[in-house]
This record gives sequence, structure tokens and C-alpha cells, in this order.
Amino acid sequence: MFEISTTKKKFNANEIKFGGSYPYVARGDKNNGIRGYIDEDMQFLNSAHTISFGQDTATMFYQNKPYFTGDKIKVMSLKNGNLNRVNASFLIAVMRKSFLGFS
Repeated sequence: MFEISTTKKKFNANEIKFGGSYPYVARGDKNNGIRGYIDEDMQFLNSAHTISFGQDTATMFYQNKPYFTGDKIKVMSLKNGNLNRVNASFLIAVMRKSFLGFS
């Protein structure tokens, strides 16, 4: 159902200078996973209309704009069709519920 990819570049969150234009998505569970905004080489932006998935924390958020991520984030896009806020919200709710049984 999903194409799952690794971030295009691994950024060290301790060395990032915030105050830029593009979201930097980490594994946090607040603010849609956005830790701040940065400016980096645009070739490393992840696509908009995807789900960011925190590997260690199982945090999932729909990202409607291009974004940068940390190294423990997977980027999920639909194999067939496009994600939007409505269908992404449904899919995230289902995935979160299915993960409740895991620790």
C-alpha cells in the first residue's frame, strides 16, 4: 500500500541552525513532528503529501509541504493514489491503533 523511503540526507539535530524556511521533522509527538525550520540544499527535501514515521517512537504525521527529516524518520507515500489531509488522517489513525499492542 505504501512506498517507504529513507530520508535523502541525515541531519544531526544538535548541529542544525534553526530559523529557516522549511520544516525539520523529528520524532517528537507535538507540532506535527516539526522541531523547527531550516534552510538546507533543496535537493534533500522530502516530498509533500507524505507521512513522516518516527521509527523509534511510532509517531506519524501527514506533511503537506516539503520537509527535511532526521535520520530515524521514514517517509511514506501511497503506491497508488495521492495522500491528502483526509485520507492521511484516516490511515494514521488506523496505524496508531494497530500499534497500541506493541511496546
